[in-house]
Amino acid sequence: MVRRLMPQPTPGRESMHWMPRCCATTTSLDWRVHGIIKHGGVKPNIIPAYTELEYYLRTPSRSELPVLNAKAERCFRSAALATGCEVQVEFARNKFDNMLHNATLEELYERNGKALGMDFTTEEDVLSNKSGMI
Repeated sequence: MVRRLMPQPTPGRESMHWMPRCCATTTSLDWRVHGIIKHGGVKPNIIPAYTELEYYLRTPSRSELPVLNAKAERCFRSAALATGCEVQVEFARNKFDNMLHNATLEELYERNGKALGMDFTTEEDVLSNKSGMI
């Protein structure tokens, strides 16, 4: 799920103040929320006319996505309200279905990969290091 967020500041309001609040509010959610700043202005000393963020919202199942969408949208709108900006939220057209695991195919892939000299990360490796850097 992709959302394009374009706050429109009222005169005297800086839309850049909206972005950190938006990012901070989405980090408290239980699902996967990934965001980037697509447009943050042109120069450091010029208040931008608008800012644009793009978020990917991910849930374990498609049925949970509407719940996350509603929560994230409330976060985005409350951040805009708190900073005196307006926000435009656009939903992505493409949604992805649940990932279904095929244990047989996974096992064959790993066995053949190891035969070719590939290294695989175990679940224990991932769980023991939250940053993902080993």
